[in-house]
Amino acid sequence: NISKVFGELITLLEDDKRLGEPNELKITLPNGEKEFGVPSNLYIIGTMNTADKSIALIDIALRRRFEFIGYYPTIEVLDKLQNEGLITPEKTELLKRINKVIYKKRNSADYLIGHAYFINDKSIEEVLRNKVVPLLMEYFSGKTKEVSDIFSETKWLVVYDEEKYGWNISSK
Repeated sequence: NISKVFGELITLLEDDKRLGEPNELKITLPNGEKEFGVPSNLYIIGTMNTADKSIALIDIALRRRFEFIGYYPTIEVLDKLQNEGLITPEKTELLKRINKVIYKKRNSADYLIGHAYFINDKSIEEVLRNKVVPLLMEYFSGKTKEVSDIFSETKWLVVYDEEKYGWNISSK
């Protein structure tokens, strides 16, 4: 419970309640000896995966004290990484196509695959088998057909083999 973790600090985090601000607030620490306030130059930075819907919704009282800034995979980043030689053209094209299909199916950028999965020396097959397909299985609640369909617009054939309980992954 995030609200319990922050406790009284939640109120002190508000911009106008910080030290030196118009509505400055201080609390007395549990030992009763010292007062505590939040300086105006203190920043708390956190990250979260918005695709993980198992995480409880963030308490409204907590949410209003923070800014939420979304960072999603973009074509510009992929192109820049490709120009710098950090990702191959094949990986760039595959990721663009996968994300296009995911966005169509989920109607949300929360489920897009990030470029970090592909910035390595591993083969596309290895990245798909060990990183991307397991992630997609989570996103699509274990529905193998839906995961396979994501690759329909790519040069990759990704099919679940029910007899071997595993994925067959190959280029078309």
